[in-house]
Amino acid sequence: MSRPPLGQVCIELGLLDDAQVVRILQDMHEHGQGRFGELAVGLNLLSEEALAQALAEQFQVPLLPRDRVARLDVPREVLRLLPTALMRGRLLLPTYFDPDRRTLSVVTSDPTDVPTLQAAQRLAQADRLRMFVAARSAVAAQLDRLLPPGDEDIDELPLSGMEPREGGTVVLETDVEIASALRRLNRAEGVQGQIVPDPEQVTAILRGGMADRVIYREALAESAAPYLSVWRGVRPGVHLAGIRGFSPGRRVALGYRALRAFYQELLLWVLTAGGIARPLARQRVRAAFSLARELGAQLRLSDEQVEAVGLVAMLTELPHLAPPPDSACPAGPGDALFAIFEQPVEVLARFQPPWDLVGLQAAVERRLNRPGEVTEHLSAELLIAVRYALEHGLAGASAADDVLPEDLRVNSRVKAALTRVLHRRLLRASLLTAGRRRAVVLVAVADLMLLTDIEERLEARGFEVLAFADATTAIAAVPTELPAAVVVAGDLPEDGAHRLLEAVRQHPPSSDTPVFVLDGGAGIEQVLAELRPGRVIPPPCDLDALETALLTVVPRAGLAARASSATGDHHDLLLDEVVDLLQLTRSTAAVQVVADDVQGVVYLVDGQLRAARLGRSSGDEAWLAMRELPKVRYAITFGQRPADDEGGILHAVGISP
Repeated sequence: MSRPPLGQVCIELGLLDDAQVVRILQDMHEHGQGRFGELAVGLNLLSEEALAQALAEQFQVPLLPRDRVARLDVPREVLRLLPTALMRGRLLLPTYFDPDRRTLSVVTSDPTDVPTLQAAQRLAQADRLRMFVAARSAVAAQLDRLLPPGDEDIDELPLSGMEPREGGTVVLETDVEIASALRRLNRAEGVQGQIVPDPEQVTAILRGGMADRVIYREALAESAAPYLSVWRGVRPGVHLAGIRGFSPGRRVALGYRALRAFYQELLLWVLTAGGIARPLARQRVRAAFSLARELGAQLRLSDEQVEAVGLVAMLTELPHLAPPPDSACPAGPGDALFAIFEQPVEVLARFQPPWDLVGLQAAVERRLNRPGEVTEHLSAELLIAVRYALEHGLAGASAADDVLPEDLRVNSRVKAALTRVLHRRLLRASLLTAGRRRAVVLVAVADLMLLTDIEERLEARGFEVLAFADATTAIAAVPTELPAAVVVAGDLPEDGAHRLLEAVRQHPPSSDTPVFVLDGGAGIEQVLAELRPGRVIPPPCDLDALETALLTVVPRAGLAARASSATGDHHDLLLDEVVDLLQLTRSTAAVQVVADDVQGVVYLVDGQLRAARLGRSSGDEAWLAMRELPKVRYAITFGQRPADDEGGILHAVGISP
């Protein structure tokens, strides 16, 4: 689980919109000073109360309304725990000290002020702090009431425990699990560096002179970018370093998410390798795995929940891979779980994974037995939707109602997420194929390792991959699946490549399908010469060349036989991503853009940006402004070129997504 930045929290609470957050971050970056909350209040974008609400939500601490702060009656012995200078200067109000638990309760307007909070804990000799958040002026007013005026001169009193020190390191790590692991490593290795989840806390630590070096993972570079100039401003000479990850001994290592992803993909590969003789069943297992994880991400489930639903979705589909027994094997929704599920779960349990796979599967079984009872168990509801959607088939679907039975009730959030995922997939398929509703690539390769490599690479691009290890089953799929492209290995046994190419040629409209042949092979060139378009990928199997060829050739095949447009918005794909795909596929298209009251269009010809218009601006100015629009809807018309008087030419170097 990651702690969201303050700007994202403000958006989710409806306190700011995307454009306002971008404005504040740009102001910080350009001027190299200020903090997000301070700037938001100074620009009259947030009130003090709204800022306190957002900070309380971000750090998951109680929020004290102004009237409750005003009613606080703090004993004098508690006020004596901290210097008046600290309380007045840092707007920190101690309210209660629990001597049994050695816990100090404090009210602050700034939970990111790590040096002040640490100093208060040390000065009060507390083992821990209990923090409350309130508006700045409310805390100041109550301090004025409780503290006699002129007790001490704030500027002259040294604050014990807040002395600057040289050589300190602060690590920005938003992921709670990684941060916890780093703190354990620090204790084990005797390292004194501080690990904090929010860039505002880094600013406070640097401003207090508590560190002169900042480390963050490269994955967090985008979040850190607006703060880099601020950090340099508050701590001249600060050393900033982005690294790939952490490990014991402070060595750079692979991030834990990448490691988990590796083991998940390895497990998927091992479990589906035995099903290569049943390719459509193998494809269903992979489809369940990827759809469940994509839905989990759309629902903003935690990393562990996303991993768990992906694994359970995959494992519950394994019966499709098992050889059919003498009696029919139950595999549909509502049937008992096949015994094969238990074996990999037992193996996984030995490694103490952060998932309760058995409990999650039990929740799914309970839900299947009560189809009319919609629950708030999003993971179980998600898996129900995945199972029924796969039973129906996802081909060409654009909404949840296209794949779920009419009598099935599903949690509304899950249903909305499924619609969004299906529409995003359909939009990506349209971009990859210049309007076709499916981006199916049929791959026939006997080498299982190579087949899996191709499958994973093309799926990552957004293609729907049908993988076969022999020609016979691949040939049977040609007339029903109508692939957008075919990839075949020239060394398939029993003259398999030649037979598959003949099958493609004999089944219109598949006769128009681009064909890519790996490693050549006797007689292949002659058959390939009769297929247009088509090409041979020379040995060794150059997957980069294959991917490039697919992206550039597939959109040009059969343009007259497919839809000519596609629509979407920033929730599906960002405008930059849309134009990026159109450039990769070297497409010719017009992208009509609508955002609030402004309309515009950008044209690409053979993947090159040619013209743009947004409101009264045109050319480079229009395109740059278009990319900054936070919320946008768009419609892509393939094959449409700009008129002679359209929009102006984009000629600035580097103007691209």
